[in-house]
Amino acid sequence: MEVLLMSIIVALLVVYGFKAYRLYPTYKNSIFQDLMPSFLEYFYRVTIRKDASTSSFLKDKLGTHRMTFTTLQNNDHKITSRFVIILYNKGIALISYLDPKGALSGQTNDKHWFIRREKQTVKIANPKIESDKYAILLKKKYPGLPLTQYVAVGNECDISKIKCDFIVCHNNEIIRHLLEAGTPYVEDEKIIEAFNSANKNA
Repeated sequence: MEVLLMSIIVALLVVYGFKAYRLYPTYKNSIFQDLMPSFLEYFYRVTIRKDASTSSFLKDKLGTHRMTFTTLQNNDHKITSRFVIILYNKGIALISYLDPKGALSGQTNDKHWFIRREKQTVKIANPKIESDKYAILLKKKYPGLPLTQYVAVGNECDISKIKCDFIVCHNNEIIRHLLEAGTPYVEDEKIIEAFNSANKNA
């Protein structure tokens, strides 16, 4: 009996160890580290519980909240945008997150922004364009809740040449901006009700 039990435990450790190994690269140096600093919690919520709508860290920093993650793809099935949506006492935070390596430059109404590295310049779509489109859907999904849009980038990215009228910040600054949002207060019950209703009808 003990041998069987130990075999089951070892098998589980191998299976979940492999899953953790595969998951960690998507977590390392991403915005998830600044929303859920404990990889063990992230792994538990994503892999075992299969519900990453809450975070102990965000509960401490923001209070009652709910969180979802969304990616948009083009016709070639390539990811064009990645979003974190957070419902909390300041309404809805729509965070478009990027991980450019180098210096990012662009302005509010530019169709494209540029990532400059040592010997290379890469053109990307202005992230606000897709964010604006997705914001329309969110306003229909969560009517009555104020919505604020953000663009978050990796902490090592140079964003000094970004000139725009919306918030572009590093991942490790996003919590401060969420707390400073000047939107009307949303009651805890309304946050949970809105989240449950939207996901029930999804």
